[in-house]
Amino acid sequence: MESTTQKIKLGILAPCPPPYGGVTRIIENHLSHWSKDAIESHVIPNYPPENPESFEEASYHPLPKTSPKTWKGMSHYATCLSKAPLTRPWVYKRFVEYNRALAKLIVDSGINVLYAHQVWPAGASAVLQSKIHKIPSVVVAYGETYHTTQQHKRQSRIERYTLSSANWVISTSQHCLDGALKVGASKSKSSVINAGIDLDRFKPTKTNLQFRKDYGISEDATVISVLGLALRRKLDTLLDALEKLEPKNEIHCLIGGVGSDLNYVKDRASNIRNVKVHIMGFVPESALPDFYSATDILVVSPRTKMECMGQSMKEAMACSRAVVGARIGGVEEAVVDGENGLLFESDNPTELAKALNELSDNQSLREKMGSAGRKIAETKFNAMDAAEK
Repeated sequence: MESTTQKIKLGILAPCPPPYGGVTRIIENHLSHWSKDAIESHVIPNYPPENPESFEEASYHPLPKTSPKTWKGMSHYATCLSKAPLTRPWVYKRFVEYNRALAKLIVDSGINVLYAHQVWPAGASAVLQSKIHKIPSVVVAYGETYHTTQQHKRQSRIERYTLSSANWVISTSQHCLDGALKVGASKSKSSVINAGIDLDRFKPTKTNLQFRKDYGISEDATVISVLGLALRRKLDTLLDALEKLEPKNEIHCLIGGVGSDLNYVKDRASNIRNVKVHIMGFVPESALPDFYSATDILVVSPRTKMECMGQSMKEAMACSRAVVGARIGGVEEAVVDGENGLLFESDNPTELAKALNELSDNQSLREKMGSAGRKIAETKFNAMDAAEK
């Protein structure tokens, strides 16, 4: 007897495909565990990267200006744009062009569910098209609802419109869901789904000596690492802490990632004398397991509530690496102080330096915390469980 269950034809609206970072890895994990017989995935970014890599498990639609469009549902556009944040005119024009092409693609491809990884503009597009085509929308809210930047402060009205209108709201930490609930999401139509980690790809291995050798790092040195956007709000505390370290052995710090403050980070790093800092720039997805295996301590040092629960700390945990994290945002939901890592007060470089000194001098403690981190990753951050939820 044939199943009467309708196949999900999923439109994924997100800043991806690769080479984008954490969000792309979340989606890649979902795609690798979703049954193609049950879910047909279409990736439809609103701002496609210049040289995107492809997803094997999904169709990719960059929607260029020449894409077929429709004017269907223009009254809904007016309502949505009346809530949009004040910004440059070309942003509105791009939003309308993208959504006109998206509306045509939804019809042509038979898309029946929309899944957006951003409140604005992706989430607003999902809700807009949901109203036009009468199909459900799922919106992921990260830390933008805490309005820690000027850009996010301007988004309050569109956040309320999007989160109150979505059929379901997801966050990858309770912290971020709490923020979404404050600005319009409904408790009865929302949930936390911790972003999963590929536990087969990120797993305990011996220290990668070749990776270290490539950066001139000796076998006996302690390696402190950080991975993510090169932004002052994420790295200033770490850079201050490195200047305060009192190393008893050779210490290196790997800083991976790009961002608007990369040159600032380079200048700061060049003046740190007691730790050798390596500015790596963008770390390709293929190199991440080697990056973690060359690491002894992974640092997460945000200074604002925007921090949800970054993938890097969970990937490091899965690789049995100790984590040092700030007590802010969703970090405490992953790092248990004294069990799989150490916590410090956010924006307190003295506390961070103390934690780094303690772990850099104690290999057995790092290994004990690393083992505990792997167990937490297996029970709480399994990509297969996340995809199923």
